[in-house]
Amino acid sequence: MADDLHRLLTQVSQQPKPFLMVGSEMGALVARFYAQIYETDVSHVVLIDPLVEDIMTQGDEIWSQFWFTHLLPSFQTMQLSAAAGITRLALILRLMQTPISGKNIPSIVLKRQQHLLCNPRHLSSVVDEHHFINDTFSQIK
Repeated sequence: MADDLHRLLTQVSQQPKPFLMVGSEMGALVARFYAQIYETDVSHVVLIDPLVEDIMTQGDEIWSQFWFTHLLPSFQTMQLSAAAGITRLALILRLMQTPISGKNIPSIVLKRQQHLLCNPRHLSSVVDEHHFINDTFSQIK
């Protein structure tokens, strides 16, 4: 993810360096890893609710149990639902809402969320990111 972000920022974007990296939760891992690999491209790093390397071994491994028995299967279910067209139908029938919704949310944001929720390839990436979280922690260490 850090390499993909680097390509995006350096080959597609015209953003001046150094960057101020901001990451939340899993994105904080990417921001930290990016800053380690491309340290001359980053001036500061802001982490919001970051995941830490030993989260899976803290507190009788309750996070590990939650991660792999609840969170990951829910993402796998979302991926299967998207592939079968169930998500699209649920959104059309208003049986499902986008995670970010409300009166003041621009329509482009709502449409982008709907697209991502209905895209099995996007959700496959989400599943992979969560499945291989321990590899990400190892890379940061």
